[in-house]
Amino acid sequence: MAKTGSKLRARGRLWRAGRAKQPDSHVDGAQAGAELGADVLDALLSSMQSGLLIEDASGRIRRINTVLLRDLRLDGTPEDVASAGMRDVDQAFRAYAVDADEVLGRAEQLREAAVAARGEIIHFADGRVLERDYAPLERDGQITGHLWHYRDVTERVDEARELERQNENLKQLDRTKDEFVALVSHELRTPLTSILGYLEIGFPERDELPDIQREALDTVGRNADRLLRLVNDLLFVAQLDAGRLSIQPGTLDLAAIVSESVEGQRARAEAKGVAVLADTSMPCRISGDTERLAQLVDNLVSNAIKFTPSGGAVTVRLRNQLDDVVLEVRDTGIGIDAAEQNRLFERFFRATSATTRKIPGTGLGLAIVRAIIDAHAGSVEVTSEEGVGSTFRVTLPAISDDGSTFQVPEWEESDSVEQRLDGIVKGAGR
Repeated sequence: MAKTGSKLRARGRLWRAGRAKQPDSHVDGAQAGAELGADVLDALLSSMQSGLLIEDASGRIRRINTVLLRDLRLDGTPEDVASAGMRDVDQAFRAYAVDADEVLGRAEQLREAAVAARGEIIHFADGRVLERDYAPLERDGQITGHLWHYRDVTERVDEARELERQNENLKQLDRTKDEFVALVSHELRTPLTSILGYLEIGFPERDELPDIQREALDTVGRNADRLLRLVNDLLFVAQLDAGRLSIQPGTLDLAAIVSESVEGQRARAEAKGVAVLADTSMPCRISGDTERLAQLVDNLVSNAIKFTPSGGAVTVRLRNQLDDVVLEVRDTGIGIDAAEQNRLFERFFRATSATTRKIPGTGLGLAIVRAIIDAHAGSVEVTSEEGVGSTFRVTLPAISDDGSTFQVPEWEESDSVEQRLDGIVKGAGR
């Protein structure tokens, strides 16, 4: 038993000795872990493609990588620069940065505020551009250091500058084009107007001319009129691009404008074998520009006739609808592919159904229609089916007899259907 007790006491001494040495092993492990962490950090810094600097709260450099040394044109190793503190780094900024005082002053502000910042641009005298990020380092609520991250974004900035320069050149070319189109169109408009005028008044005995001469004069007049319409469209687009679209609003009856447009194009439709039907019996009062709205209606009716083959029909309907005036131009023409209908109002766009049939046009008519409608606070929609026809529906704000825009009246939930209808009729004044 005595021997057994002595063994137990010996084991106890060994266990206590082992516990006594255990704290030393923890210290060694912590030190090894710190050394491993430092090695990992150094490896990360050396492998980065951008510059990084870590300084402690007292301004001593704890880490700086070779990329930042290269960007700041600093000689020596990271250890050499770190041993000099922030002095060499600050001197590098003073030597190469365009606004050195601002760059260094901003850095000091960030240190004092200890607020993260991203994407600050630093321009250098040699044309290079660095982008700087800052983040404060904290432990237990105390600022322990500062982390600075620098990226060379010279190539990105140069590309952005070049793109901006190219965009400005394109804008200038576009302005020059618009000015040229406006100038040429204006110069063409005057002689074309004269030609058409002389064709009207210069040959009063046209019917007495031989057929070949009369046909020649008709051809001249038809093509001069077509060219004049093209010139007017180009002038309109040039004014639109220049922001000089002139709208002279006034109270008018759209029914009169529609009737005049239809009658003006009836002869052309009949010559093509297209019937034109119009329902404009109800007055439709709106506020708008008479000339522009006539252009809108002319374009829609002209298109309908142009894209409707012989034997087809064009129907123009105008009606009052609550607080709006609705114009519908429907044809039994070639129709438009559903996939192309959302592009109809784009400038110079022409549907495949028109180009494959070699129907002449510029693709400006509907773009002008949309611009005029927008200028009158209206809307337009189209429904179409290839081989069946198309319907263009224009909605414009109506005005009441006293000249004010009609408003749908408000009603109570308890009002009957009859009371609501009566309120609408009275509010519309129709």
